[in-house]
Amino acid sequence: MSRVSDYSWLRELDQRYLSADREETLDYYRPRGDALCPAVLYLHGGSFYKGDKASERSISICQDLATAGYAAFSVNYKLSEGTVGDPRWSAWPQNLADCRAAWDYVLDQCIERGIDKNKLYIMGSSAGGTLALLLALSLAPEETMPKGIVNLYGRVDWFRDTVVEKRHSDESVMRAASPIHVLESYKNKLPAILTVHGDADAVVPVTQAKMLDEALQASGHPHELRVLEGQAHSFDLRPEGIDLRPTVLNFLSSL
Repeated sequence: MSRVSDYSWLRELDQRYLSADREETLDYYRPRGDALCPAVLYLHGGSFYKGDKASERSISICQDLATAGYAAFSVNYKLSEGTVGDPRWSAWPQNLADCRAAWDYVLDQCIERGIDKNKLYIMGSSAGGTLALLLALSLAPEETMPKGIVNLYGRVDWFRDTVVEKRHSDESVMRAASPIHVLESYKNKLPAILTVHGDADAVVPVTQAKMLDEALQASGHPHELRVLEGQAHSFDLRPEGIDLRPTVLNFLSSL
């Protein structure tokens, strides 16, 4: 186990959360001190076939969370081997199952790591935002729900605003991976969701965030949407000229 520390937080690298035959691990960020703290499960982006918990963006987000007093679990999940068409989807639905395993791991670690089980959250960026929403939508009423979800520019509908290279040949696969369509038959209560999206995003157009906002508002699920003017895809909590930390941290602390 490797440790990396800062004056306000400690990071434990490459924690195993899956079976011994799996290579994917997670990194754990913890504020210093013994006080009970809230925790965030963070899911990186990368279009289902790339991305890493060790990317600059992943580290930046989790360090900001830890500095603000939140434990953070940054997850590597199964990635697809291809980049176009059906091979781009070869990790589905194992990637979502891995995220579920990571959520169960967080729940199991609460007592040992001094985490408040009543203050757990899920955050994801891009494909990680999609997976964060799908993970919450997959939890049964009797299971522990996150207090809130932060969706950073995640795609919610694979049928709209999606170039052919990113589509699967089986529409049922795309439907199952589209939070907007899963929501159509969802009967339980979702936690509050915050979506942050740039209006200059050419990878996942801001129309995705707006259709999610409309659907959640219509179904009575609490949702906040912040659209960043002139902002493109793939940002952390401190994109150039913007500080999103107050927006995200105030959302989490309000729940």
